Amino acid sequence: MGAYLVFAVVVALAFRVPVTKAQASPSQAGQRSSQAGIHLVYALCLCLLTVYLSYSLWETVMAVRITDAGLPFVAYSSLWTINGVIIVVGQPLVPLLAKVMKLRTQIELGIFVFAVSFLLLTFAHSFAMFVVAFVILTLGEMTGLPAVPAYIDQLTDPSETGKYQGLPNIAMSIGRAIGPFYGGLIVDRLNYETLFVSAFGMILVTLLYVAAYARQKFVK
Repeated sequence: MGAYLVFAVVVALAFRVPVTKAQASPSQAGQRSSQAGIHLVYALCLCLLTVYLSYSLWETVMAVRITDAGLPFVAYSSLWTINGVIIVVGQPLVPLLAKVMKLRTQIELGIFVFAVSFLLLTFAHSFAMFVVAFVILTLGEMTGLPAVPAYIDQLTDPSETGKYQGLPNIAMSIGRAIGPFYGGLIVDRLNYETLFVSAFGMILVTLLYVAAYARQKFVK
């Protein structure tokens, strides 16, 4: 609570960002986003749904998985500490990727790395392997996901960007809502290995659709 109050005070006193309203040129006025761009936004949102469905497994069933492997609960807590440290240290370096690759490539690479981490979980039985999988997940997360809003901005007309920027948040929320139920269902009926492979498969299939459609419709 104290941290929120301090943050509120800092924002009220120091957060001063000039806002200028963009003026659309006559040729842009009333222009709408292309159907190909809108379709790709929806495809990307479907991919994000599978990403956050899978991510929610780390917040739910993974705690049980780790303790079932004979590790203390503090091992699970330590993983999130490692996650935070990597993000704090590595996030400032992520913008450098824009100098060597397109936003689309950055997103695809990040989400693919994120997906691979779940495949590695099928072999994880020691703390070291859980750390490796979670570090890979974190690298994929901070590489691909922050670039999504900027890419949607490229795909949509300025007059409609705000409308389509909200869709990823909806997809993320749906994924987080479905994830715990899906994880519990698969673990009860089958096993953890099947759960992790299915998470990898869902992300990979939706990502391949995004990549294939983007290359078909947006050659540049």
